[in-house]
Amino acid sequence: MPCMSSWLVNHLRSYSNEQKDRFRRNMALVQPIFEYENGQPGGIGPISPNGAINYIWRKVHQKLPMIKETIIREKRKPPGVTVSLRCHCT
Repeated sequence: MPCMSSWLVNHLRSYSNEQKDRFRRNMALVQPIFEYENGQPGGIGPISPNGAINYIWRKVHQKLPMIKETIIREKRKPPGVTVSLRCHCT
C-alpha cells in the first residue's frame, strides 16, 4: 500500500473538474456559516499554526492511522465474519 500522504494526493487529483466545481459551489454555500480567523486584517494573510484550519487538519492526520488499520482489518477478515470496530471517531 502506498504512503498515506501520496494516496491522499492521488485521490484528490482523481476528481474531475466538474466534481471540483461542485465542491467549490457547496463550500461557497456553507462558508458564511463558519468563521476562519487568522489574526490578519480582513482575514487575508498567513494562517496561524494554532488556528482553526490547522487544528482541523491535525485532527484528520491523527485519525488516518486508525482508518488505515480499519481498512486493512476489513480486507483480512474472512467472508461472512463481523469484526467489532475499534475506531472511536469523535
